[in-house]
Amino acid sequence: MDKVSKGFFAGILASIPINILNLVAYLTDLTTMLFLDWAGIFLFGRLTGTVGEQIVGQLGQIMFCGFVGIGFNHFVSYRWRMNYLFKGWLFSMAIWGSIFGISAAFRLPHLSRLPFKTVLTNLILTSVFGLILPEILRWLNTREHLKN
Repeated sequence: MDKVSKGFFAGILASIPINILNLVAYLTDLTTMLFLDWAGIFLFGRLTGTVGEQIVGQLGQIMFCGFVGIGFNHFVSYRWRMNYLFKGWLFSMAIWGSIFGISAAFRLPHLSRLPFKTVLTNLILTSVFGLILPEILRWLNTREHLKN
């Protein structure tokens, strides 16, 4: 598997647990927004309203995670093997900060002013993503190395 495919696949796989945890956090009032709402605002310019828009928003969020996986796989080499979890977490924090910065700078509706609980929950879930992504890539690289 090439770097792009491997990174995209790893990003999609890493998005599954964070989306489940995000739904649990939303249902237990630990956050005010689902990740699919974030994607919906970026795609539609507003919160998702219909089931179709929610599906598109969720697919958009999953695709975004796939692209983050591609970026991480290209920018961070697996020859190092040292501190790969820290590097994954650091990369995810850079993405998280960028998204929040863009949302505030462009005053995107529903995103430029968020309650503390939503920001904190997103920080925690982004950290989880940043730890799972490099672990999946390590597993894929090890598996590929053993095959050869």
